[in-house]
Parts: sequence; C-alpha cells; structure tokens
Amino acid sequence: MKQDDFKYRYIIKMLSSVLIVVINMIVQMLLPRAFSVEEYGFYTYNLNVFTAVVTLGNLSFSNALVAKYAKRNDEIGLVNFYLKFYITIALAINALLMLLYAVGVLRDTFAGQTLLTILLGLEVAIVNKLLTDCILIYDACAISRVPAVGQIVLKVLISVFVVAGYFLGKLHLLYLYIVQISITLILACILLWVLITNQNKKYVKKDLGIRHYWKEYLTFSAPIIPATFVSQFTVIMMNWALMNWAGVNEQACFGVAWQLNLLLSYVFNPYAELSKREFAVIHDQPGALKDRFEQSLRLMIWATTYFAIFISFMSKWILPVVFGETYADIGLVVIVVMFYTIYQAWGQIGGSYMLATEKTKAYAFISTMGQLLTIVFIFLFQMPNAIWKNGLGAVGIGMNYFCANLIATTVMVVYICKRFGIPTGVIIRMQLHPILLCSVLSFVLLQLCSVLPIPDMGIMDELLRILLAGVVYTGGLGAYIYCNPKVIGVSKGTLQRMLRRKKNG
Repeated sequence: MKQDDFKYRYIIKMLSSVLIVVINMIVQMLLPRAFSVEEYGFYTYNLNVFTAVVTLGNLSFSNALVAKYAKRNDEIGLVNFYLKFYITIALAINALLMLLYAVGVLRDTFAGQTLLTILLGLEVAIVNKLLTDCILIYDACAISRVPAVGQIVLKVLISVFVVAGYFLGKLHLLYLYIVQISITLILACILLWVLITNQNKKYVKKDLGIRHYWKEYLTFSAPIIPATFVSQFTVIMMNWALMNWAGVNEQACFGVAWQLNLLLSYVFNPYAELSKREFAVIHDQPGALKDRFEQSLRLMIWATTYFAIFISFMSKWILPVVFGETYADIGLVVIVVMFYTIYQAWGQIGGSYMLATEKTKAYAFISTMGQLLTIVFIFLFQMPNAIWKNGLGAVGIGMNYFCANLIATTVMVVYICKRFGIPTGVIIRMQLHPILLCSVLSFVLLQLCSVLPIPDMGIMDELLRILLAGVVYTGGLGAYIYCNPKVIGVSKGTLQRMLRRKKNG
C-alpha cells in the first residue's frame, strides 16, 4: 500500500470527507423525518452516552497506539496488543450493561428503553470505535487511500439500506442499529486484515508480548486516565441532565444541532488526526514544530469558521431543508453549537500536539479543568435554578459545551504558544479575524437574501436562498484569502503554485 506525504494525505482525507458528508446527508435528512421526535431523542441520547462509555473504557490507549506506532511502524505487536485490549473491554462493557439492567439500575436512566435497544445502541458505539481506531492505525502508517475508499463504501452501503428502509416503511431505531453494526464491523475487520497482512509482509514480525505493551501503554495513558474518566462521565451527566429535566423532545432538538457539528467534524477531524503523526515525527525539531502548529491553528480556525458561521446565520433556511419543518425553530441551539464547533477544532489541534509530543500530564490537567467547568455549568445552564427556573434545555447543554470548551481550549492554546514564544496578541487576532469577517459577511447576505423577490415554492425557496448566499459568501472569502494568504499560514507564492498545479493537474 502506497504511503503519501502529509499534504496529499490531507487532500485525500478532505476529498473523501466531502463525499462522506454528501452521502451522510441522505441519512441525516431521512432520520428526523422517519423517526418520531421521541425516537430521534433516544437515538441522540444513546449515541452520546454510549460513545462516552466506550471512550471511557478505552483508557486513552488508542492515543498511545497512534503516538507510538507512528514512530515504530515495524512493530506490529503494538497493534496486536491494542486489538486484544479492545476485545476484552468490549466484552466487559456488554457484561456490565446487562448486569446493571437486570438489577434495575439502568431502566430509569434510559427512559424505559428495552434491553435489546440499549444493547444495540452500545454495539454501534463499540464498532464505530473499532473503525475509528482502524483508521488511526492507517494514519500512523501514512496510508490514506485505502481507509478513505473504505469509509466511502461504508457510507454508501448504510445510505442504501436507510433509503430502502425509509421507502419500505421499515426505518426505525432497531433497523438502523442492525444496519450500522453489520456493515461497520465487516468493513473494520477487512481494513484491519489488509493492514496487518501488509505490515507482516513489509517488516519482520516484532511483538514484545502483552506484559511489555501493557506497561508501555499504561505509562503513556496513566496521566490521561483520570481526565478521560472525568471527561466522559461529564458527557454522560450532561445528557442525563438534559433527558431528566428537559425531556426527550429537547434531547431530539439538541441531537439535530449536534448532527451539524458531526458533519463539520469531517473538516477538522482528518487534519487533527493526521497531525498527530506529523507532530510526533518532528517532535525533536522545535522550529519546524512551531511552524507546523501555528499553521495548523490558522488553517483550522478559517476552515471551521467558514462553515460554522454560515450555518449559524442561515439556520432558518438550512434547518427546514435538511431536517424538516419539525426542527425549523431551533436556530438558537444551532448557533451555540456552531460556536462550540469553532473552538472544538482548535482544541483538537492542541490535543493532537500534546498527545503526539507525549505531554500527557499538561494535557490531563487542562482537560480535567475543562470538565470541572462543565460540571459547574450543568448546575448553571441545565438544572432548574434561581436564574432559570426550568433550566435552558437544549440551549443549556449547548451553552455548557461552548463555555467550558472556550475556556479550556484557550488555556491549552496559550500554554502551547507560550512555549513556542508566540505572543498572546497573535493568538487573539488569529481567532477574532475569521469570526468577525465571516459574521459580517453572513449577516449582510442574510439581510439581502431575505428581501429577494423569490416566489414562495416551499423548500425550493429556502434552498435557492441558501445556494445564492453560499456562492457569494464563498466567492467573497475566497477572494479575500487569495489576496491575504498569510491569514491561513501560507505565502502568496505557495498558494499560487498550489492553484497552478491544481489547474494543470
């Protein structure tokens, strides 16, 4: 399998991500229309809670795998140990879930869902984690084409089954879970088999045994485990608080906004995951590391803000088109979640740097601080209190995510930049510049498109306004960046060479 340099791996990742977003939109448009509000609320709740549970059980070993395997591609034992650990943890979580349900502990927690629904929801999170870790292993080997094709095939197959189920009237929660589990597990196993076979052919097999790798992984992860526990436990508590005090309808509204966050994560997640290997490889070159980190911050803040701000301002048209009229009035929830997404991207870059360079103690401290703030914000924004008698529901959990992440991410980025000697003023300008520019441009386009004499054609009316605003918005920002390429961390000569190569290629 061919290895590519960072630039081409990111291009491959981004192109595949665009295709995945387009394909995935089919599923995300159908689910809110096929599911009742209650069923969609359960879908969102299970997804968030079980993803947190699986991440907690992982003990940050997947981060250790990437940081170490990126430097030692010839040591397949690192992968073999992780897979054994993954299977053990998956079985343990399933056993614990069935035990807790049998004694009645979880029945109220999951709002009366059946054991079968809960178990299938858990299996979706487990197989999704396996696929994610599989792609991380490929990234550590600098191989992007095979997993990119695999992910596209996965989304196509799931979309085909979802569309078929929708038109046959069979699309319900259990059907969706079974489709996701079956297709994801098969693909993940194929990708793992191909990679392990390739690595065994390429290198002499090197495996130092379970005891050695257990100590090595645990040494890496030990400082992060308490922070991970607090982090994922907090996610569970936030979602439980939303379900308990606001109800399943508010859970569904937050779920819709969160789907937009997940779609945008395809912009920055590939870059952040690929950056782990790049930071790890040049960890002993301070100058190159500083330049790569600063460029990553600039590029991600512009790329994420471009989408997030546009979605925030145009949400009154985007929501009915994508999710239907049922969720047309949750614009405020979307705005809060989109601003969280902007700083989530920066947090991902900072986290990738700290994990790749094995600064796990500082990462754990900052992460724990962020989660403690989240717990405080549960009482402030989500629980009924003296300020908000009924809590803020879906807006409240969005505010919780945004405020805690804003503070923790700012602390992390300032900490790293101070180590590199990057002034605080540069950091402030780096984030405010795209946010203010995109906001002003989006606001002006919103006002102009609102008064355009477009005939009322239902969803087509809204779609035309989105497309028109999007074209002008993209053209305006594209022209600005072309004239000022340093804002994204590249020189004008480099940008022109890239555009010429694209045109000639």
